[in-house]
Amino acid sequence: NNVSLALGNKILRHLKGDRRGHRTMREKDLPLLKGLPMSLQTELHFEVFAKQLKRPFVFLWLQRNQREAMADACHTAMLETNWAKGDEAFHYRTYGSNMLIVLTGSMEYYVGLATLFCVSNESSKQVLPRDRLSEAVLWVRWEHRGLLTATSPSSGLKILADQFRIVAQRHHTAMTFFKQYVKAFSERLNWDLTSGQDVDDTYSPFTTEEDFTSSVVKPTFMKRMMTRQGLSQTGSIASEFLDATRGAYNTAQRGITTVGTKLRRGIAAHFNSPGPSRSATVPLPDLRKSGRGSRALEESVERVQTLPGQATSFFD
Repeated sequence: NNVSLALGNKILRHLKGDRRGHRTMREKDLPLLKGLPMSLQTELHFEVFAKQLKRPFVFLWLQRNQREAMADACHTAMLETNWAKGDEAFHYRTYGSNMLIVLTGSMEYYVGLATLFCVSNESSKQVLPRDRLSEAVLWVRWEHRGLLTATSPSSGLKILADQFRIVAQRHHTAMTFFKQYVKAFSERLNWDLTSGQDVDDTYSPFTTEEDFTSSVVKPTFMKRMMTRQGLSQTGSIASEFLDATRGAYNTAQRGITTVGTKLRRGIAAHFNSPGPSRSATVPLPDLRKSGRGSRALEESVERVQTLPGQATSFFD
C-alpha cells in the first residue's frame, strides 16, 4: 500500500497500546454534576482548578487579590482533558487556542519543524506534572513552536484563550492588571526574540515571583496611585475655583448694596433740601469707582486663570 515498514510499525505499536489504561476520570464522566446549581459548579471548579494554577504567577496574584474573577475563569474558561499514550496535544505551526498544564502522566515536547516528519530525543523536552505550555496563547497571537505528545496516559488542564478574554472583560480591576501584565509580557518576549534566545511553547518570561512583582505588580500599583493623586489634585483645584467664585459673588453683592445705599441717600437729600435746589441734578455715585464687587469679580477670574496647570494636563 506504498507505506514504509517503519511507518507501518509505528502505527501498529500505537494501535496495540492500551489507549484506555490509567484513564483519569473527568467531570463529563459524571453526568450528575451537570445538574448542580451554577453557584455550586463555580465553587467546585474553583476548588479543583485553582490549586493547580500556582504558575504562571499572574494566576497566583488573581487568587490572592481577585477571587471572584479567578472563580469565574475556573468555571468558564478551564477544561479537563486526557491523552492516551501516543496522543498529540498540538503540532508545529498550528494556531494556539489554549494554554496547557499537565496534571498527571508524562509528555514529550519536540521543538521545531523537523518534528513533523521525525522525532529526535536530541531536540525534545520532558514535560511532567505541574509543567505548563503555551502561556503566550492567552496574551498574544501564537503559533505552536513544536509538537507535544504523550509518552504515557496523561491528563491536563486546558485554559481556553477566547473564553478567558471574555471573563477578563467582566472584571474591571482584573482587566486593568491584565493589561499591565500583557505589556510586560510582550516587552520581555520581544526582547528575548531580538536577543536570539530560544522561544518555544515552554517559554515563561518571569521565572521568579520577585521578578514578576517588580515588573508587573509594582508598576500597576504605582500607576493606580498616580491616578488617584491626579483625581485628588483636580478636586482641590475645582474646590478652589468654587471658593473664588463664591467670594467674588459675595463681594459683588456687598458692592451693589453699597451703591444702592448711596443712591437712596442722594435722592433723600435732594428732596429734603429747601427751595430750587430740589431741581438741581444730584451727582450719582460712579459705579466704576465704587463698584468694588466688579473689580473683585475680575480679580477672582484672573486668579482662576492662573491656577496650576495640572487640571488642564489631566483633562487633556
